[in-house]
Amino acid sequence: MNSEVLPFLMRYMIPTEHLECRKVSRDWKDAVDLVYQTGPLQMDIPVPFGRDPHPWHVLASASPASSLPTIFSTPEQVHEFLRAMESHPGNPFPGRNLLLCPTSDEFEDHLVFWAGVTRVLERFGNHVHVFRVDFRPEWEYKIVELRHQRIFQRCLTHLPNLRSLAVTIQSEASPNREDLAYLTENALPQLPQLETLMVSCISAEFTALILASCCVPHKIRRLFLGEFRSSERGYYDEVLGFQNLEVICDGFHLPELERFSNRAQVPPLAEIWLYGQSRDDQSVFTLLERFGSTLKKLGVNGYPLGLRMNAGYDFRVNLPQLKSLILLQYLGPT
Repeated sequence: MNSEVLPFLMRYMIPTEHLECRKVSRDWKDAVDLVYQTGPLQMDIPVPFGRDPHPWHVLASASPASSLPTIFSTPEQVHEFLRAMESHPGNPFPGRNLLLCPTSDEFEDHLVFWAGVTRVLERFGNHVHVFRVDFRPEWEYKIVELRHQRIFQRCLTHLPNLRSLAVTIQSEASPNREDLAYLTENALPQLPQLETLMVSCISAEFTALILASCCVPHKIRRLFLGEFRSSERGYYDEVLGFQNLEVICDGFHLPELERFSNRAQVPPLAEIWLYGQSRDDQSVFTLLERFGSTLKKLGVNGYPLGLRMNAGYDFRVNLPQLKSLILLQYLGPT
């Protein structure tokens, strides 16, 4: 495969897969390095809808640093990092990017891993601007010390200068009363510099806690909340207060778009990914006209009904700044 194609494929990959690509050949190594060195993952189109998109480009775009993230996945990596940085006087993260993705299936390894991570963050956490943590979906942390809500809270207390934050928790276990009581007494810290947030979490309660506790509403510019949604809870009211939001990549639905567009002052949204749930989807584009002066990229997924446009009258998309339009599950005119 021509190495010139590789940068386009990288948008579908997570950082560890980028590292594997560098091992294929010298041309691929140079191609991957060039992407990172020239403002890497600020790619045009995230992977919307379906598989977990891992939109690392959204996170990286908030940081001028272009180096590969520092990745910890085993206790040995954490231990070696601490040993190598024992006398290091300043920032040990070349890109100020840190990714935690523990891979072990052993209980003892997780205890050692998170204990080591805590030591790293206590000493160097103030240097981290971009932080992502992926919790293993098969792990139901029944041991209190390894409950992911508590680990997440402990990590954030040592990351005061975050610009971008991502957390993936695919366990079906919601925070129990004990967890919620812990987070009430040990609140998630507010992150005054946070501009980009990605939360992919089945628990709507935990997502709401992150939105309410960590975000300064006028600072948030880019938001990804995955596809997990609580039908009883509805959409997150906290998001409606993000008055300077520029990118929202969480596939929200038509009723939620109506709530956004009905505000007296709408945020300057430049990129939106949403789900259409109407057989006549001119209404989607009519609502989007409220963002016409700023909206440049739009993705609409018609799942599950499919998108259709009424062929009975002449319809025009009145979005003068729009440069990119993606329609998925488009079924043609009615």
